[in-house]
Amino acid sequence: MSPETERTLVCVTYYLSGLGSWLIVSGLFAEGGYLALHTPEGLTLFAKLDFIIQFGNIAPAAIVLLASSWARHNSSLLVCGLLGLALTTLLVLTQAWSVTVGGTSVILLGSAAAAGVVGTTSMVVLFPWAAQSPHSALAVGSLSAGVGSCGVATHLLSGFQGLALGRTPLLFSASTYFALLGSIQLLSTAAFITILVKLPPAVYSSSESYQQLAGDDEDEFSRPSLVGGADTAEGSAADGMGIAAAAADGAGDVTACATKASWGRGAARLMRATRAKMPAYSSECNVPFVAIFISCFTEFATPGLLPYLFAPENRTTSRLFALTSGYLCSSVFGRVVTVVNGKWQRANASLLFGIGVIVQTAIFIYLLGATHGAVPPLPPQLAVPLVVLFSFAMGS
Repeated sequence: MSPETERTLVCVTYYLSGLGSWLIVSGLFAEGGYLALHTPEGLTLFAKLDFIIQFGNIAPAAIVLLASSWARHNSSLLVCGLLGLALTTLLVLTQAWSVTVGGTSVILLGSAAAAGVVGTTSMVVLFPWAAQSPHSALAVGSLSAGVGSCGVATHLLSGFQGLALGRTPLLFSASTYFALLGSIQLLSTAAFITILVKLPPAVYSSSESYQQLAGDDEDEFSRPSLVGGADTAEGSAADGMGIAAAAADGAGDVTACATKASWGRGAARLMRATRAKMPAYSSECNVPFVAIFISCFTEFATPGLLPYLFAPENRTTSRLFALTSGYLCSSVFGRVVTVVNGKWQRANASLLFGIGVIVQTAIFIYLLGATHGAVPPLPPQLAVPLVVLFSFAMGS
């Protein structure tokens, strides 16, 4: 295999592997406008999905606290298990998403719990696994891009289904929608198998190997002995962009912090090395922990409140779709701004991050007020741009 072909294969396979991480979680919210109108939970489905998915953080916490050494040496096995759980979850959703017991959508909510485990654990497992690739920077960057594409992929699919235009009847059913997500998940699984067969990662038997891979010197990622001569400049650029995308996505920040604290010295240095290439999280920023906590808290708490930003008469399938797509997809623009304006952004990182947190917090407070009737709901032409602004601030 020629070096150029191998680099292309690394990009495609690791991108598809990342695409399977948050696919189900994003898919549930992308389809949420339809599901909320066809389940007993109604609009509270958004909040219940959000709440249950967050319980998935128990799994990666248990791994990094109780089995970090085993996980380090069995990362491929863990990835295989996550892909299997994801495929099983989508198969169950395809066959029985509408099943209820006692007025509760037990299959849908149970699948959300499994999806939360897949998504949150992927953030802990996938990046150390990708870092074992001989093309580590390119692999990690491609993986991160795939993780950041989950929301876009699911909303493109649900938009084509007809939710974006409020089409009645839909082009295909919710069961078919979950089956199509399953086909994407199969692609992700096939990409993982291809990596194992065609691009086997290096085996690191100790934390010292991780330290060699991700030393304190941020130039470690561009060492020819680790990355390969042709990967140096382009791979480092992909790594910087990819990690910025991953850290701004969903549970990325929380699990990255958990990994740094508990995974062991090797993985902690890996996270520091990749963070060093992220302008918004470099050591020059001195961003207070409380600001990072507020940003993460408002980000995770928002999905369940989104429907209440509309008045009851405006809570249609197409308008709910517009809200969820604005929330899950617009952060990419913030990440682009972060990457493009690297030097200027690095010099003003603390100020910009502070402004972003203020914007997020103000919008979140308004969402809380709208949920409890303390402030009026907004017309769609104002509500959707407000959610887009929230997501943009979150991404930047």
